[in-house]
Amino acid sequence: MPKLDRVVSDLADDAVRAVKLSRTISLSSLTEVEVLQNLHKSIKAKLTPMLKHVATVEKLTPPEAATKWGIWTLLKTKSMEQLANHPDYLLWKTYTKYWNKYHYSSI
Repeated sequence: MPKLDRVVSDLADDAVRAVKLSRTISLSSLTEVEVLQNLHKSIKAKLTPMLKHVATVEKLTPPEAATKWGIWTLLKTKSMEQLANHPDYLLWKTYTKYWNKYHYSSI
C-alpha cells in the first residue's frame, strides 16, 4: 500500500500545482475579448465594401488583382515570413477568399 499512497500523494501534489498555476496565469478578461470582437467587426465592416467594389466595379479576378497590386513580384522577392506581414499580400489573400466565397463560378 505504500506505493499506492505515494501515487495518490503525487497526483494530489500535481493537482495542487495545477490549481496554483491556474491562479497565477491571468486570462484575458471578458472586456478585452469584447473589445477584440468589436474591433474585428469594425474592420470587417470597412473591408467588405471595398472587396465588393473590387469584385463588382473593377471586376478583377484574384490573378488580375495580383498583377495590378504587384503580388507576383512580391512572391518572387519576399520570404514567406515577409509576406505574412506585407499589407498588399494580406489584402490579396483576403480578396481571394472573398472572391472564392461570393463570386467564383466554375462555368
